[in-house]
Amino acid sequence: MTDPSFTIRDMYGRLLDGAVLHKGQPVGVFDGFAPKDTPTPYIILGNQTFVPRDGGASRCFVMSDCAIVVIVVTSFPGAEQGNKKYMDDISSQVMSIMMPAPGAVISFESPAFINMQTKLAGTTTTNSQDATRKHHEKAIRFTHLVKEQ
Repeated sequence: MTDPSFTIRDMYGRLLDGAVLHKGQPVGVFDGFAPKDTPTPYIILGNQTFVPRDGGASRCFVMSDCAIVVIVVTSFPGAEQGNKKYMDDISSQVMSIMMPAPGAVISFESPAFINMQTKLAGTTTTNSQDATRKHHEKAIRFTHLVKEQ
């Protein structure tokens, strides 16, 4: 049994990098953390889970349930009213890339794993404010049914 987490994260990075746009410019994609002074908007490939399925001795392959959280980060000067539209627009692009059509399955392009199913498990929006800026973040949780080859 092998953990497919890196394969999943790599696929998300490759598919999203340069494909998600804000005002005609590519949105940066970072693994885990963005550098401290990175201008918004940007995308973070966040937490992941990997849960092997118990297939018993009769199975000749290993299946697992995997999840990844993709976080869209936007902010604007605190003096501006601002809104969540940019965050929602970027999030919609992410969802369209990872799930281009109902039932569509994105390939991992990996000899070790096959992505059998992709689902949108939900989103969570958070808002915060510091002394100079207002921040909006949307965490998008995707799940995958993965078969080890």
